[in-house]
Amino acid sequence: MKQLIDVLIMVVNYSHDTATAFLAVSVLAMWDLSRRCPDTGDAGLELYYIRVYKRIARMAKYALSWILLTSLPRTLYYAEYEAFSAAGDLQVLVISAMHAVMIGLLASGLYYWLSLAKKVKALMLRHKLT
Repeated sequence: MKQLIDVLIMVVNYSHDTATAFLAVSVLAMWDLSRRCPDTGDAGLELYYIRVYKRIARMAKYALSWILLTSLPRTLYYAEYEAFSAAGDLQVLVISAMHAVMIGLLASGLYYWLSLAKKVKALMLRHKLT
């Protein structure tokens, strides 16, 4: 039974990392989409941007939710499953730096997400989609 719990905790930890990667990709996609999304254009293209935005936003929401959900068990079991004793106190610095980068990425992602949401909302109104 202990082995099963060990494996489940490791799966949760790895899925946390995977969700972080999905969130990072979502941020990059939001950034790219916000740069390319036309204010006016072909109706088919505008509808395409609406669909893509909704899919990326859904993926980002799921990824962020999973990150938050799995952060508690990951924190609780860090010392037992992931800590590298040879790194000593440096791992705290590295983890802090990594989280600072991810928070910056998330903040910039939220900026692009909100900016793109405004454009998409305008496009949806133009096409009478609610």
